[in-house]
Amino acid sequence: MCVEIAALSSYDFEEENFKEQVARLRQRFISPGGRTDQREAEPASGFFIRAENIWKTIKDNKDLDLPALKVMVATVRCEEIAEEKLRQFTTDDDWLALKRAVQAGPVSGFGAALGSILETYLSQYDMEVIHFDQDVRNAKRRQMESQALEVVRNAYDTMLEHLYSNTLESFKTSLEQLVNGGEGFVASARTCAQSCFLQFDKGCEDAFIRLSGWNVSGVREKISRHMLSEMMAKYVKQFTDVLADEVQSLFEAGEADTWVSVRNLLASKTDVAESELSNAHVDFEVPRSEIDTRLGYLKENARSVVERKARESAATRRVLMRMKDRFAKVFNHDENSKSGAWTTEQNIEEIDRNALSASLKILEIMAAIRLDQTTDQIEHVLFSSLMDGNGAVPASGAPPDLLTSNAWEEVSPNATLLTPVECKSLWMQFKADIKYIMNQATSAQQTLRQAKRAITIVVGVVVVVGAAVVATVGTPTAMGIAARPEVAAVLKAVGPGLAAVMKDIGPEVLATLKDIGPEVAGAVRSLGPQIVTAVIAMMTNGFARPHQQ
Repeated sequence: MCVEIAALSSYDFEEENFKEQVARLRQRFISPGGRTDQREAEPASGFFIRAENIWKTIKDNKDLDLPALKVMVATVRCEEIAEEKLRQFTTDDDWLALKRAVQAGPVSGFGAALGSILETYLSQYDMEVIHFDQDVRNAKRRQMESQALEVVRNAYDTMLEHLYSNTLESFKTSLEQLVNGGEGFVASARTCAQSCFLQFDKGCEDAFIRLSGWNVSGVREKISRHMLSEMMAKYVKQFTDVLADEVQSLFEAGEADTWVSVRNLLASKTDVAESELSNAHVDFEVPRSEIDTRLGYLKENARSVVERKARESAATRRVLMRMKDRFAKVFNHDENSKSGAWTTEQNIEEIDRNALSASLKILEIMAAIRLDQTTDQIEHVLFSSLMDGNGAVPASGAPPDLLTSNAWEEVSPNATLLTPVECKSLWMQFKADIKYIMNQATSAQQTLRQAKRAITIVVGVVVVVGAAVVATVGTPTAMGIAARPEVAAVLKAVGPGLAAVMKDIGPEVLATLKDIGPEVAGAVRSLGPQIVTAVIAMMTNGFARPHQQ
C-alpha cells in the first residue's frame, strides 16, 4: 500500500486554479490504470517521514504562510472601499472647482476647503470599514490619504507659487516706495523683509493641509534668497551710480591728488556698504557667509566701476578737451581765478609755462590706473620729456626718447590707460591746438605797448602845444581862458590821466618832443592871439563833450 499526496491551490485566492487542479485529480481517480506517474509512488511505511519533511519545508519557507481568513477578507474589502472613495474624491465638483480656481490665483481658505473635502471621503471610508480588522483598515486608510495627497499636491504647489510671487512682488513695490519716500535703503529693506515674511507665513498657514504635514521651509528659503538678491541688486545699482558720478567728478577736476582722492572715496564707500549690510543675514534669514559673498561681489563691482570710469575719462578726445580747458583757465586767469586784460608788465612766457605744466599734469593723471598705491615714473618721464624738451627726434648721442615705448615701466598693461606713444602724440596735438592762444596774447600785449607809446607821444605833443600857446597869448590871457568853468571842468577830468601818462613818458618820447617843440611854438605864434584863442575854445569843447555824456 502506498499513499500519494497532492497539493492544491487556495480556493479563496485562486479559485480557478483550485477547480482546475481538482478536475485533474478527479480524472486520475476515474481513469483506467489509476496512477499515471509511478515515480511518485511511496510505501505507506515512509509516509511519516515524508509528511515530516513537507512540514519542515513549509516552516522554513515562510512565503507559504497564509493569513487568517478575516485578515484576507479585510484586506480585499478595505482596499476596494478605499479605491472607490478615492475615485469619488477625484471627481468631486467642489474639488474640481477649487483646482480650477487655484490655477488663476491664490484662493483664500484653500487649506481648510480642501481639508474639508478630503475629510468627507475619509469619514465615509471609516464608516464602511468599521467592522473589518482594525490594523488592516488603518493601513488602508493611510494608503488612501497618501494617494489623495498625491492628487492634490500640484494644486498645493501652485498655491505656494502664487504666495511666493505675490510676496516677492510686494517686497519690490514696498522697497521702491520707501526708498522714493526718503527712507534709508537698508532700513527700508529690513522693514519690507519683515513685513513680507509675515505676509508669506500667513498665506502658508491659510493654505496648509492638515493631513499632509508638508514643510514650506524650502519655499521660504527661496523667498529669502530672492528678496536678498532683489535688495542687493538695487543697493549695488544705487551704490555704483553714486560712486560713478563722484569718481567722474574727480577725474574731470584733474587735481594733483586725484588718485589719492579716488582711493579714499572707494574705501569710504565700501566701508559704509559693509557696515550697512553687516546684519542683513538676520533680516533675510540667510547664513552670514551669504552676505560675505555678496559683499565681496560688491567690492569687486565697485573697483570695476572706478576702472571703467577711468578708461572712459582717458579717451583721447576727453583728455585733450580737459587739457585745453585747464590751459585756458590758468593762462587767462590770475592767481585769484579772475580774468582780465593783458598788461604790458605781464610775463607771458612764464604764464604759458605754468599753464602747460597744469595741462601736462592732467595727462599724467590719466596715463594709468593707480588703485593699488603703486609707485611709477610716469610724471617724471612726461615732464622731463615734454616740458624740458621740444618733442623732436633726439640727435645722435643724446639720451633715448622715453616716449617711444608702448608700455610704462612698473605699470602693468591692465593698469595702462595711455601708453607713452599715445601721451606724446596727444601732447603734440594739444600744443598745436593751443598755439593760437599764445599768439593772441603776445599780439595783444604788443598792440597794447604800441598804443601806449602812441598815446604818450600825443599827450606830449599836447603839452608842447599848450606851452607854446601860453607863450604866444601870454600868461594872463591863458590863465583867463583856463579859469572859464567849461575849461576848468575838462582839466579836472583829464588831469589825473594826463599826469599818469606824463609819468610814463620815456626818454625816446622826450627826445621826440624836444625836437618838435620849437617848430610847434613857431607855428602857434604865427597864428595870432585871436586864432589861438579860438583853437583853445575848440579844444575845450572837444574835451568837454565826452565827459558831459
